[in-house]
Amino acid sequence: MYTAKRRQGLGAEDNGDPLMRATHSQVSRQRPRSLHEGAQFEQEQRQSDLRDANESLVLAALGAQDLLAAAEEARRRQAELLALVADELSNPYAPIRVAAATLGFPGAESTLLPRVRVVIEKQAERLAGMVRAVLDQSS
Repeated sequence: MYTAKRRQGLGAEDNGDPLMRATHSQVSRQRPRSLHEGAQFEQEQRQSDLRDANESLVLAALGAQDLLAAAEEARRRQAELLALVADELSNPYAPIRVAAATLGFPGAESTLLPRVRVVIEKQAERLAGMVRAVLDQSS
């Protein structure tokens, strides 16, 4: 009975021929194996592609973190420089303001004019030097 069921499952082409039965059973055993191997190959290929994509993403994320850190450092240095420039620019501003105020006093022009001119020239030179230094730093 077992043999009869097996023959029914093989179809009409074997006609009881033992060679056909053996060939048919070998083919049926090989076919799922090759399908399995094909599926396994595809799965391994997908995993490889995913690993490569993941590696690229990790490298991009690390590069972005490096760029972000560099941008934050540049922003910090810029704020520090602006604070320094603002402080340094306020230093020459005060003597110039005082010199300009003394020029407005009546009768002070003849005695104070040479001293005021020296103060203004000195502070103007100092300001010009600071502006040059800032421009050199910015380029």
